[in-house]
Amino acid sequence: MTSTGGRAGKHIVQVYASRARTAVDRPARWLVGHEAVRLAPGATETVNVTVPARAFAHWDEDTWAYEPGEFTLHVGSTAEGLPASVPVRLR
Repeated sequence: MTSTGGRAGKHIVQVYASRARTAVDRPARWLVGHEAVRLAPGATETVNVTVPARAFAHWDEDTWAYEPGEFTLHVGSTAEGLPASVPVRLR
């Protein structure tokens, strides 16, 4: 992330997950992680966002369960502004 403004600022990097084909009733996208970053004017920093395994789980009657297969992680500033994505596979 790079601060392009003339003042120091704070930004929240958000990570959402989605799944194209699923047998589970879930939202189209759901928030799985976020990280705040403070930058000086013109500064650049790599932002690491931890996504816990539990973010891919769903409640199945009386326990947490995992649906194996491919999910997509979307990264951006808002739920509507997600310019980067990467596939992940659960086994």
